[in-house]
Amino acid sequence: MSARLLFSACAALGLLACSGETNPPDDTVARDTMDAVDTVDTVADTGSEDTAADTTVTDDTPPELDDVRATLGAGVLDLSQGDAVRVLTTAMPITFKVSAYDAETDAEALTVEVLDTGTGAAVNDQDATFHNGLWEVTTTADLGLTLEVRVTDEAGNATVWPHAAVFPTRAEALVRDWTRLVYGGDTTVSAQQHAAFTDGVWCVEAGGGSGGPYGGSWEVLGDGRLVIARRHEQACELADHGTEWDSVEERRTADFYVSATYFSERPYARVGEGDDLVGTWVHEAEVDRGGGAQTVTASLTLEEDRSFAWTREDGSSTAGTYEIRENSDYTADFGNLLLENVAEENGAAVTPYTVVHYWTIREGLLLVDPWVEVN
Repeated sequence: MSARLLFSACAALGLLACSGETNPPDDTVARDTMDAVDTVDTVADTGSEDTAADTTVTDDTPPELDDVRATLGAGVLDLSQGDAVRVLTTAMPITFKVSAYDAETDAEALTVEVLDTGTGAAVNDQDATFHNGLWEVTTTADLGLTLEVRVTDEAGNATVWPHAAVFPTRAEALVRDWTRLVYGGDTTVSAQQHAAFTDGVWCVEAGGGSGGPYGGSWEVLGDGRLVIARRHEQACELADHGTEWDSVEERRTADFYVSATYFSERPYARVGEGDDLVGTWVHEAEVDRGGGAQTVTASLTLEEDRSFAWTREDGSSTAGTYEIRENSDYTADFGNLLLENVAEENGAAVTPYTVVHYWTIREGLLLVDPWVEVN
């Protein structure tokens, strides 16, 4: 038995001495054992008229957290190694599962809360329950929030888990460097295109068949659509693009898709029902090149018999057959490959050739050659 526990037990029984206890804790009042008292006139000096033992235990050690994970919809956010970033389109419930313990406070007596790092305060409307040794705290994840977990013991000591669940707004999620992969006929990456999105400004670098440099301004409207204005064709590193910035060559307004990994300014929505790539997909945009905004539509139809027809926003079209191949390049595995075996252009027969795209379906949207974040 430790010195602290033995002393506390003795005090609780009202004993003046305990056999074998020679070093009372620092935060208690020492007692004379009175082993040597042989006259009634000999009194031990306690240094105080109050002879009650002070058994207060100072707890200044914060709780420890073993693991924190979260469930968001059907997905799991692993916060064990770093922040988890998810781009939401709407608010949704999130449940944090927390494994924590404390030397003095029982696990079920701990206070487990979800904090908004923007304010440093606990978020409103959260529900915490303890079950099977784990705490579960449910609250709401919303765009623009960064949520973290704090555990506090009964003495007021607190520990905050170092990794957070980050939910940037869609505009915030756009601000980063993006890469578009270009595949050759051998289905390997032959080139890369690069674009930088900063606060309200974007630019595509030269190289990789991008047609750059060119760039301009951008904004996300209140209805969630993205406006991209093309204003210049100068090197991205230039701080001043001169009078070119004063004019807009093209202003394009459309729905877009962005996540922690993908960005597509041209996501395709399915027409009708379906679970895989087969079917018809469309994308609409408002394009203004100086003569007023016009609605343009791109459509891609992939048939069961492996024939396809693809009409782009500019009215050009291709048709032929297609193949789906699994992407075997683990270093650039951002989707499987769609091989477009072109036999017609704009309704006229051409010498067959093949174009390789990578694609993925995210939240019901088809992304073809999206921008990706390459770590």
